[in-house]
Amino acid sequence: MGIIVLHASAGENACCLRLFCPALREMDVLNVEDLGDTMLIAARTVASEAPCPKCGLPSTRVHSRYRRTVWDLATGGRAVKVELEVRRFCGEPSCDREIFAEQVGGLTRRHARRSTALRTLLTSIAIALAGRAGARMAYLVGVPASPSTLLRTLRALPDPEIGKVTVLGVDDFW
Repeated sequence: MGIIVLHASAGENACCLRLFCPALREMDVLNVEDLGDTMLIAARTVASEAPCPKCGLPSTRVHSRYRRTVWDLATGGRAVKVELEVRRFCGEPSCDREIFAEQVGGLTRRHARRSTALRTLLTSIAIALAGRAGARMAYLVGVPASPSTLLRTLRALPDPEIGKVTVLGVDDFW
């Protein structure tokens, strides 16, 4: 299996994006720019339809477009910033949701500014190291995050399931 040139319109800058940013496979990459410590990728979605988040029915009626910025996993020790042009779709008449924005699987979710993979990495760092130590580790892997961000990520995790209690001890202190 050879390397496939992904997007001819972006030129040779985009040839390896399948390897580094797999979430961009289904998108049209417009430009890849080197900003020194950051790699900027400009892309837009190309799917012909998007499912409504409320009812799940697909819609093809485009209402408008907007740009959003999503940070992804670092590549080569450099942060990856994706400027993504997404569409708002008009919902189906039978659904209460009039307008919704499309989401890109593996890259975006509602109101998120970090990709799913980056959020998973930061969650793992927060669980292992939390605060300042976690912030230092995140910086070393090319994803700067403040201690507060890591602690917020940790607090946002759901509580673990409590299994069946087999023995319960009670101590009395006077």
